[in-house]
Amino acid sequence: MKMFLLAAVAACAIAAPASADNYVQTATVTSSAPKVATVNFDKFDSTLGTLNSVTLMFSSVLDASGTLTNNSIVLPRNYLLSTGAIAGLTGNGFNFMQGLGIGLDLVHVPRHNSVGLSYDATNSDSETLTSNLSAFVGSDPLAFTFVSTSLFGMLGINGTLDMDTQIGGWAKITYDYTPNAAGAVPEPASWAMMMLGIGAVGGAMRRRRSAVTTTVRYA
Repeated sequence: MKMFLLAAVAACAIAAPASADNYVQTATVTSSAPKVATVNFDKFDSTLGTLNSVTLMFSSVLDASGTLTNNSIVLPRNYLLSTGAIAGLTGNGFNFMQGLGIGLDLVHVPRHNSVGLSYDATNSDSETLTSNLSAFVGSDPLAFTFVSTSLFGMLGINGTLDMDTQIGGWAKITYDYTPNAAGAVPEPASWAMMMLGIGAVGGAMRRRRSAVTTTVRYA
């Protein structure tokens, strides 16, 4: 019986190993004309635990509109348009390069007239690093470089292309880490084990009491 009670008490004391946790940050690149911009994140705080991996998700957005004008006052014309944009995000082992709405369009424009154009596209991707993570730990800002460029162009006679190209997006970084054991809050598995241990102790005590008999002797 003593061994059973000791085992139950030990079950209460045992804590399940800490599982992985994550810390997530997001940053937005406001849509604007093609440009170079910096995206900043906080580095991982090593006091939280041990960093296991870093995942970066990058999503880019294209929003372009404008007009294609045939300047000829006599003839209608067909114009070949190259369309789209490129957005990239690089830094600390990550290297994203995304095409947005890339293609060729044949556009017919009546004589001395204009045609409205509109393009929108999105693209996204993610990568995970599990080694060489020291560059992501510390107190300095973690910088990534966002670069975008427009690919819109026109091939044809007596025509003009006027496009307003807006390129932006957002990025999300996730630090997956194992929390430090000190001061950790018990996890559900630990609570379940503790409750089972307490229940076992209570059950053993009840069985022990029920086994006690009282004998009355008369002189």
